Amino acid sequence: MPLYDFSCVTPSCGRIFERLLQLSEYRDPQPCPDCHGPTEKILLPSGLNASHFDPVVVHRDKAGNIRYPGAADAPLPAGFERVELRTFADIDRFSRQVNVSERRKIDQEVSRQQHAIDVTESRMRPELRAAMARMTPQQRAFAEVAIAANNARRPRTTDANFFLEAREYDGSNREAYRDVRSGWKARK
Repeated sequence: MPLYDFSCVTPSCGRIFERLLQLSEYRDPQPCPDCHGPTEKILLPSGLNASHFDPVVVHRDKAGNIRYPGAADAPLPAGFERVELRTFADIDRFSRQVNVSERRKIDQEVSRQQHAIDVTESRMRPELRAAMARMTPQQRAFAEVAIAANNARRPRTTDANFFLEAREYDGSNREAYRDVRSGWKARK
């Protein structure tokens, strides 16, 4: 079955989508899956067919907290706004923003952990040094090695490595029979 591209002609929608149609269905009108408005058949240049996709939807509140709904039409939680990422540039920009935010959180946690370690060491090291004065040379050497190993294990910062896989795992590139909303007619 051929794959046809359609564009919604409703100005407020403008969604581009594709449908697998039998040749006998070629001339049948295909309503827009979003607004159910009229559509027109379009011809996209080769290579662009893989670059349009259903928007990635996230919910964000005023504090910057983000929720990822299970479906694009999931109900909006109270206090959140719907954010649609419609292009790869939008997705890349969003991923960078999330990475910056998460990196800031990681850096704060590493700083908190390091401060806790410093406080504990300042309280415990004098006792350890006093105990080391009463140790044999072998025990003292072992304690020095243990202190050096402990000092080497400091909390380290890292990147969040957040990304969205819109090119691989969105509703527009699943097989039509896996998506009830695609209007797929099962074969008998």
